[in-house]
Amino acid sequence: MLKKIFDYTFDNHFSIITIALVIISFFILLQNNHSAVNNIRLFWGDAIISIKQPIISYKNLISASKENQILRKKLVKLNIKTTNYVNLVEENNRLREILNFKKRSDYELIPATILSKGLNKNVNTILIDKGEINNVKKNDIIVVPDGIVGKVIAVNIKTSLVQLVTDMNFYISAKILPSDAKGILCWWGGNEFIIKDIPNSISIKNGDLVVTSGFSDIYPPMIAIGVIKEVKNSPNGFTYILKGKLNVDFYKISEVLILKK
Repeated sequence: MLKKIFDYTFDNHFSIITIALVIISFFILLQNNHSAVNNIRLFWGDAIISIKQPIISYKNLISASKENQILRKKLVKLNIKTTNYVNLVEENNRLREILNFKKRSDYELIPATILSKGLNKNVNTILIDKGEINNVKKNDIIVVPDGIVGKVIAVNIKTSLVQLVTDMNFYISAKILPSDAKGILCWWGGNEFIIKDIPNSISIKNGDLVVTSGFSDIYPPMIAIGVIKEVKNSPNGFTYILKGKLNVDFYKISEVLILKK
C-alpha cells in the first residue's frame, strides 16, 4: 500500500507541487488589500451567501418557533395566575359583602356553600352544604346581599335542596316601592320577572324597587328582589303588566345565607 502511494507521488510530484503552490498563493493573495483581491473576496462572498442564506433562514425559523413555544407557555401560565388572582379578589369581595350583610341583618343568618346547581324542565334548584345538623328546615329562606335566592324545599342531615326564584313554579308576594303596590311575582325567563294584575291607577315607573311584601308566612318583608324595567297596560285596560330584572346574578353565586326567622 505504501509503495503504491510512493509510486503515485513520485510519478505526479510535479502536479502535486503545482497545486500546493497555487493554494498557498491563493491564501497569500487573500491577505492582500488590493482591489482585485477584494473583488475576488466579494465574488466568493456572493457565491457563498447564496448557499448559506437558506441554511441561516431555516435556523432562524427553528429558533423563532422554539421562542414562540416558550412565550406561549409563559403566556398561558400568566393567564392562569391572572385568572386565579381575579377569582380570589371576587371571592373575597363576595365574602366581605356576606359578612357585612350578616352584621346589618336582624335575622340569624347561616352561611352556606353551593355544592351543585341543577336545571331541568320541572324544578330549578341548588344543593347547599347545610342540613338538619345546622338547624336548617323546609321553607327557610335563602338570600345573598343582593337579594332573595329562593327557599329550602328538602332537607337532609348535612345538605339541603333549594328552589330558586328562577324556577317556573316559584311565586312570591311582592311590593313595589315607593308606591307600595302589591302583586304576585313569578319568573319570566333569563334574569327577568313579571308581576300582573296591579291597577294602572297606581303610579309605577321604571327603576322602582321590588321587595318581599311580608304578606307570606314564609318570606319576611323588605327583602330585595329586583327592579322594574318595563311598565305597560294589560289588554283589559285596567291593570299593569310589569316586567323587571332580578337583583341576583344566579350564574355567579357560589355562597349563600340561610335566613332564620
